[in-house]
Amino acid sequence: MNQKGNVNNALIITIVILLIGIGVYFAFFKKQNSFPPYSVTANNTLSTNIDGYFETCMNNTSVYKKKNSSWEKVSNELPRKGLYYLDDKFFGYGMCDVVYCDKLPMPYTMKLVEYKKVGEKTPPPDSGSSANVLPMYQTVSLNDDIKINIEYFSDNNCQNKKTISTVIKK
Repeated sequence: MNQKGNVNNALIITIVILLIGIGVYFAFFKKQNSFPPYSVTANNTLSTNIDGYFETCMNNTSVYKKKNSSWEKVSNELPRKGLYYLDDKFFGYGMCDVVYCDKLPMPYTMKLVEYKKVGEKTPPPDSGSSANVLPMYQTVSLNDDIKINIEYFSDNNCQNKKTISTVIKK
C-alpha cells in the first residue's frame, strides 16, 4: 500500500473513532443528566415533568444546600411510619408497607424544604403510641443555592435506574 493509502486509512479510522466517541457521549452521559424544564412556585415547590417510574415507600430525591463553598445534604424526608410532630401538628401512624413500581405523577412536585429536628414531645393520649416522647420537626424553606438529584426508573419494572440533577440558584 502506498503512503497516500495509509493516510486515507488513518483518516477514516480517526473519523470512525471520533463518531463512536460522540455517540457514546450522547447515549450515556448527555441524556442521563438532562434535567427537564421546571418551575419553582411562590410557596417554594419545584414542578417538572419526568417520564418514568419510581418505587413507592422509597425516597428518590437528594437535596443539598451550599454551605462554605461545598454541598451539604439536607434532611428532606420524615419518618415513613409516622408518629412525629411537624410544625406543632401531630402525624400518626403512616402506612407504607408494600414497595411496588409505579408511574411518576405528572407534574412531579417536591417542596424545597428541610426538616430540622427541634426537640421531642409526648404523644397525644389517643395516638396509639407507647413511646414516652416523639420527635418534633420544623419545616425550613431552602432559600439559598440548592442542588437536587432525582432518581427514577425508565422502565415499568423499576430495573433501569436513572438520575437527573440540577442546581437552582437563588
